[in-house]
Amino acid sequence: MIARCQADPLDSSEFSPPEVPDFRCKEFGAHLGPMLIIVVPSPEVVVIIIIIVVVVVVVVVVVVVVVVVVVVVVVVVVVIIISRRRRRAL
Repeated sequence: MIARCQADPLDSSEFSPPEVPDFRCKEFGAHLGPMLIIVVPSPEVVVIIIIIVVVVVVVVVVVVVVVVVVVVVVVVVVVIIISRRRRRAL
């Protein structure tokens, strides 16, 4: 494992480009603490997570809007019924 962190002249640059850190190296993330686990998901997983988050947000917004509309309609109907009963009583 530690050998992968050191420069290997036989290693092809297309398999381990220098700008991408090796997550198996001891030096990588050592200053962040021993309990830190770095997970780099694949692009497909990121897209799926983004789609799930967007769907959940849209569903929550729609539910909140429907609840607000229902509450407003119920309040308006109750106010109209109360005002008609008061007019009849007078």
